[in-house]
Amino acid sequence: GEMVRKAALERLNDERWFVVRNLIIMLESFGDQEVQRQVRRLVGHSHPRVRKEALKYLLHYQDPMVDIQLLQDLDSNDPARKLSAIQIAEMSSNPEVLHKLLAILDSGSITGYGLEIKSAVIQALAGIGNAQAVPKLKEILYSGKFLHSGKHTQLKIMIIRSLPRFPAAMVRPLLEEIC
Repeated sequence: GEMVRKAALERLNDERWFVVRNLIIMLESFGDQEVQRQVRRLVGHSHPRVRKEALKYLLHYQDPMVDIQLLQDLDSNDPARKLSAIQIAEMSSNPEVLHKLLAILDSGSITGYGLEIKSAVIQALAGIGNAQAVPKLKEILYSGKFLHSGKHTQLKIMIIRSLPRFPAAMVRPLLEEIC
């Protein structure tokens, strides 16, 4: 109750990132303005896991600033920051987030962090379940890459495994075509 809320808010300045992350998780049941204000300032925290939990909290309470921060993180050159934003992007209902995820699939290489980032994008798109994603996934499934063909095949497998998370009517024609 109020005793936990007050104690957690007092400790949000702790030096240890894992303590701050856990406090944000504890504060999830409190959606009042003071808690939102305190969590909002943690979006700029130096540790990616604290930022991720702060963004998740704010997405849960539909804070208007969170989509702006999420879009900035999706554009980030820091792979950890970008991956963290991708992993929670499915919680956003902002159409710009969907378009940014689709753009990430088109951009960049599949080497290095590329495969991990694109795999996370596929999972986020499946979580969103928007029909606009299906043509892009189909395009990837039917593409052939000579360079890094093994990683490209892994990405295709990830797409096929994600299809059951979309509404059945949306992906049934694609699945029948693949079969």
